[in-house]
Amino acid sequence: MTLHFNDSGVGIPVVFLHAFPLSSKMWSSQVSSVVDAGFRAITIDLPGFGRSGGSIRSIPETARLVLSVCDHLGIKRFGLCGLSMGGYVSFEIIRAVPERIRFAVLCDTTPEADSEEKRSERFESSAEILNDGPHRFLEGMKNGFLSDKTSSDPKLQNEFDELFSEADSKSMAAALEAMAVRSSSKGDVEHFGFPVVAIYGAEDPMIGAGRSMAASAPSGSFIEIEGAGHFSNLEQPESFNKALIAFLKEHAVE
Repeated sequence: MTLHFNDSGVGIPVVFLHAFPLSSKMWSSQVSSVVDAGFRAITIDLPGFGRSGGSIRSIPETARLVLSVCDHLGIKRFGLCGLSMGGYVSFEIIRAVPERIRFAVLCDTTPEADSEEKRSERFESSAEILNDGPHRFLEGMKNGFLSDKTSSDPKLQNEFDELFSEADSKSMAAALEAMAVRSSSKGDVEHFGFPVVAIYGAEDPMIGAGRSMAASAPSGSFIEIEGAGHFSNLEQPESFNKALIAFLKEHAVE
């Protein structure tokens, strides 16, 4: 399986891993800010999303594919920036090769495995998407995960509609099932031997997990983005970029 990626800038590399059901396009604002600040940004379309073929068969396999991109580029050590599903893949990469991780920016995600209820919900959503298409599911995501400010902004609503419309039903269904059966990384967090920042939208339902993760990591910190829900980098890009660049300048050192 071949993954599509973009490699921009020079300096310490930051690998960006996107949320479900989006693609690496979601990071466009962050890439320009990171490159302008003197860092190298690598964005990757995970299997079945954006310009990458195939589908996500498991989170561990997806982590190995991301590492193969880093190997292809000759990158031995790098920072991670993963949001939601991208965070799940980040946890697996950290578990596999902790010695290669310089720092981690973990956004609107959780190191915990799905509960039985959540796991069943994902499988039901997968079946619904395959049988009836993704429209109802995506509308539910917008209603449940976007902040009040985003939901009342027609321009942002149109942007999310456009991003969501690119998702393929089969790829979405496969990713939901892979996320449902992923392992817990909660016990790993207290052993992270590198700087970690958790960046979460103030209205993200996962914000409690973010606070707990930041408190558990030996070199962890937490940043709350006002006016944002689950997709904090898209809902409040200026605030997100300010937090991201400040972290990189403090912790992304040779």
